[in-house]
Amino acid sequence: MATLAPSADERIDPANSVQKLYGQKKSASEETQLITRSTRRFRSRSGSRFVTIPETTPKLPHEHRFVIVAGKGGVGKSTISMALALAAAKAGRKTLLYQFGTQDSKTKTPFSEATVGEDIVEIRENLFAVRPSTESGMREYVLLKLKSKNAYRLVFENSFIKKLIDGIPGVNELIWLGKAFNHEREREHDGSPTWDTIVLDPPATGHSLYLFQVPFVIREAVQSGPFHREAVEMIELLTDPERTALHLVTLPEEMPVNECIQLKADVDARMGIPIKSLVVNGVFSDLFSESEVHALNTLRPQLEEDGGIIDRLVAAGLFRIERNKLQRSYITKLHNELGLPVIEMPQYFVPELDKEVLADMASRFLELPAAQSRETA
Repeated sequence: MATLAPSADERIDPANSVQKLYGQKKSASEETQLITRSTRRFRSRSGSRFVTIPETTPKLPHEHRFVIVAGKGGVGKSTISMALALAAAKAGRKTLLYQFGTQDSKTKTPFSEATVGEDIVEIRENLFAVRPSTESGMREYVLLKLKSKNAYRLVFENSFIKKLIDGIPGVNELIWLGKAFNHEREREHDGSPTWDTIVLDPPATGHSLYLFQVPFVIREAVQSGPFHREAVEMIELLTDPERTALHLVTLPEEMPVNECIQLKADVDARMGIPIKSLVVNGVFSDLFSESEVHALNTLRPQLEEDGGIIDRLVAAGLFRIERNKLQRSYITKLHNELGLPVIEMPQYFVPELDKEVLADMASRFLELPAAQSRETA
């Protein structure tokens, strides 16, 4: 299953972890009892690692109401977004997958043949999706505020006004965010939220960082009026750790890891959106035991490099071992520098993303509570 590791501080000093969880210093005997009660062993699917998740962990990745998934292009951000949304739906939460789209952009998901576009569609039980374009988002958002189609047409379908709005930095981003926030505020007749979980799949790192800065910029630039109030409400939601969770996604490779570290620093410094976990995607499983690794290393010098089948198999095995070591070094770097819970997702050797892969990824999120103690077996 996925591996959720404690921060570097918690691995070094378990008592420090207890103090963080319970808010006060405990005696040595009390600390021992609390640590014993709050953890238990669970073997991962790879069979070689354990994970630590205190029983007091507030919420799992899919259990917040407003879930944001962020990462650079190519790290599997959209895949993780779908897996998180599926996990929430399987947990019985009515879930909306909110994807970033451009004008006339439509897409399909592995869940069904339904096309995801400007209108919300149901793609499986408890799971819905929408991919609003800037134009459709603007129309829906403004109509919600003006409550008049005639007023919308008079103002926003005017070519001069449209050019003027397009020239205002951040307006399109504010509209896209505003529509997402409106979904968070939607209520049923009995006052209950329409959506239990909304999973946002924004653009890749650079654009998404700018996207979520927009409300903060507008709050400072516009001191009163509807835009100011809307920006303030957006910031209240974005920075609320009970409702909102930001999950970073990366690969165990040098450039994605460095960009992920910088992204966390930027979010912490500029916005204060609560970052709850880091998902490391594409992690290779350990194929060989220690004795098998030793055997391959012993065999290599004795083999003639003739390109034969034995030579190539041994070379491939040693390459995989070195690749695993390199990936583990990057994951260790993330542990040490970010201090976040790390969820490892395996590399899936399939030609394309399908329902089975997403179901397996979702199950790894759902199984996290069972994993209570991480150590090397």
